[in-house]
Amino acid sequence: MTATYATQAILSGRDDVHIIYEEQNISQYKDGSVLDCIQMKAYSAEQVIAGQKFTPVMSYGPKYLKDFNHDLFRNAKKAVGTAA
Repeated sequence: MTATYATQAILSGRDDVHIIYEEQNISQYKDGSVLDCIQMKAYSAEQVIAGQKFTPVMSYGPKYLKDFNHDLFRNAKKAVGTAA
């Protein structure tokens, strides 16, 4: 199994080349994986699609969080769909 871009970023440092979406401490990569830069924890696109929720350091309310997580979900679905 190949490591996700988020996992690779933890191991080798910041990866600006493959980032497609970034909000505060949360980064999402071309393969749909997500990195929480504060917890230094990586999540696969499949985990995002399965319902993993993320909260940036400064949350601006319920609608912001809903929209933010929907963006991550949509990007992960697209990444998995293009990888198949």
